[in-house]
Amino acid sequence: YHVDTFLTSAKAYQIRIRLVSWYRANRRQLPWRGDPGPYDGSTVGYAASASSAKTSSIGKKKNGGKNYGNGKDIRSFFGGSSKAKREETINEPEEEKKEESDVTESTSRELTAYGVWVSEIMLQQTRVEAVIKYWIKWMDSFPTVHSLANATPEEVNAHWAGLGFYRRARLLHAGAKRVVDEYGGIVPNTVDELMKIEGIGRYTASAIASIAYGVEVPVVDGNVCRVLSRLTGIANHIKAPVMKDEIGWILAEKVVKARSSSASTNTDDKLGTPGEVNQALMELGATYCSPAGSGIDTNDPLVDFYASTKLGRAIGCVTMCDEGATKDRIEDLVAKGAFSTDKNK
Repeated sequence: YHVDTFLTSAKAYQIRIRLVSWYRANRRQLPWRGDPGPYDGSTVGYAASASSAKTSSIGKKKNGGKNYGNGKDIRSFFGGSSKAKREETINEPEEEKKEESDVTESTSRELTAYGVWVSEIMLQQTRVEAVIKYWIKWMDSFPTVHSLANATPEEVNAHWAGLGFYRRARLLHAGAKRVVDEYGGIVPNTVDELMKIEGIGRYTASAIASIAYGVEVPVVDGNVCRVLSRLTGIANHIKAPVMKDEIGWILAEKVVKARSSSASTNTDDKLGTPGEVNQALMELGATYCSPAGSGIDTNDPLVDFYASTKLGRAIGCVTMCDEGATKDRIEDLVAKGAFSTDKNK
């Protein structure tokens, strides 16, 4: 793939700087990040704010009384989304989420590879706000890999009760035993070694390595793919193998490894750590760049970089114009796959 076509090194550097600055000022307080309480993992308000953002002053062009590319919600240019599903996400009762996530601790917990590992396993198929109290209870009972390895299956299942998908708990338990037996109780610090542990795949291994050990590797999940798709204008579904297993990792790596052309600024603190960059991408994908996000919210730190928004406005302008030849040209290009991400084309 010619990734520079979608994301240049200079743009990746600008994105990294913007992301880290936003993340440090606005990130959610979560115990596995080493934060003190109170904790609230809910994203209620972000998507709703994005969806209700005023658009009349964004990208508006008037011609003969018609508005072209007038800053509408980016979804208005593409079909296939479910309005009902979006509204359900936006309007989910805040009281319910607050009850799940309103956990207070006066002191912060140490950020550890084991703690990150536990959080990543719990967060599979489970919302952040629901995981918080389970993670705290788990870490109170099993504060180290050794303590988890020595626990009985009954004790492990009792602490997992309510999270569902008990296979995750069994694999986490088995993985802890392997870490004790083969690594002396120290969680490995490389992706390759981490992937030898039960229940740890490429995503989880990369998250642990980058967040806990500062290893310069990307972390790619659905949230990250959504951000990258909007940044580059790549129209593949975020769950399509070509996106989540190939292009997404290549593009995310460019952001995580982005540097300034000036060597003197490459150690600047504003670049952030690999863990901060990865968590910022995931945080943005869960908030302003969620499925309900508009792509035009001025509070979104990357709003100026979204190629999808620019494409949407351009297509909106073309489809609303009176020049039949221009419309035919666009339709012909689409039919021929001019915007395809197929690497064989």
